[in-house]
Amino acid sequence: MSTTKPTLAFFGATGGCASAALTAALKDNYIATALARTPEKLRKILASTPHSVPSSTLNSALTILAGNVKSVEDVKKALVPPTSPTHLVDTIVFGVGALPRINYSLWKPFTLDDPHVCATGTATVLAALTSLADEGIRTTASGEKPVFVTISTTGVTDGKRDVPWLLYPLYHWALQVPHEDKKSMEQQLFGAAKDSKIRNFVVVRPTLLSGGAQGADKVRSGWEWGIRGVEGRGKEQGPALGWYVGKTDVGHWIFQEVIKKGGWEGKCATLTY
Repeated sequence: MSTTKPTLAFFGATGGCASAALTAALKDNYIATALARTPEKLRKILASTPHSVPSSTLNSALTILAGNVKSVEDVKKALVPPTSPTHLVDTIVFGVGALPRINYSLWKPFTLDDPHVCATGTATVLAALTSLADEGIRTTASGEKPVFVTISTTGVTDGKRDVPWLLYPLYHWALQVPHEDKKSMEQQLFGAAKDSKIRNFVVVRPTLLSGGAQGADKVRSGWEWGIRGVEGRGKEQGPALGWYVGKTDVGHWIFQEVIKKGGWEGKCATLTY
């Protein structure tokens, strides 16, 4: 399948937000690669309800590569689109996460089965971009660096408050471990943009994620600059405060607003109903 649309690479596409974004992209005839530890699991997710991506689309528009996001060599394969093997993909969508675990600690009661998965995975993707550059694969087909879109969370900002006051105990006490991982991930992207390893970033910060869906048009968004203190830029809109948002709607919002529409580069977008 030939297309002039941006090519995409997905990491963590078996998760709710990223799989919804991938589904929307495939149904709109975007070409994508996806790295998965178990490719057949991802294929079954995309083929089943509510995704229901036709098998013909999965076969023609999506390349699923078996591998681990902690392996530079595995990640490198996903960053090169099959339609243009001497270039990088245009957009990287990073939705890697880990499962929550009880942590027998008064100060950090919850942890993850892999407490540093987001930071480690992001570092691996950036290392893979450097390795590909050493091999002569430095830019996209349009001659630019990729945009890195990552799914983070509210509660990690250094700017204005982005969660209701009543969520503060949950966010700043119970969820310290996953939030430390997300914050480390974000800081790496800010540094990569400053060093021109990527063209830019978009950090998506949904509030508490739910399994329901109301439609992407019901999602409210606000934003702040990721790299702060740069003179001459537009005024920040500020965060959108709310209690929860659906994973599917976050994924569809990412596709519609970030991948398809654009204009979010350099921003951290807060999403909620």
